[in-house]
Amino acid sequence: MPAEARADAERKLALADRAALSAIELIYREAGLLDDQRYRDWDELWAAGETRYVVPMCREVVDYDATLNFINDDSPMRRRRVDRMTSGHAGAVNAVGRTVRTVSRFAVDRIGDYELRVTSTEIVVAYKQGDHQVWAAELTHHIVTADDRPRIRAKIVHLVDAEHTVRTCGFLL
Repeated sequence: MPAEARADAERKLALADRAALSAIELIYREAGLLDDQRYRDWDELWAAGETRYVVPMCREVVDYDATLNFINDDSPMRRRRVDRMTSGHAGAVNAVGRTVRTVSRFAVDRIGDYELRVTSTEIVVAYKQGDHQVWAAELTHHIVTADDRPRIRAKIVHLVDAEHTVRTCGFLL
């Protein structure tokens, strides 16, 4: 086995690993909070300090600050987004219907002593006024595990159809 492949294999955690399980449980909890529109509770899942919530318009982009994105929130911007979503004054709030999301196909890598990268897939079915929308995405979460509870440091949502026309959504992905 080449050294690079061996190093990749060593970073991969078994899904039964305690740190991997707690990170996956966090992502499941996040999905439930978002479906229940409990955005303030969702905001509490994030780590202290600098964080990033990104929904890029292009899959190949890695420098999110140098390109246009659907969402590119640091910590203060994410909190303002939550304030708008919970205030009743934002146009997006009026567009919210009900959502049911499924997250699956988890892979967990250790990228530091106290940080994991979790990749997964997400399907969101949104319903409002007789209309169903289906959103599909590949997710990458960076989860900090230094405290007794894991926290989200970054979340990147790669919509599978981001390069095409994307309908407005009134919910967080």
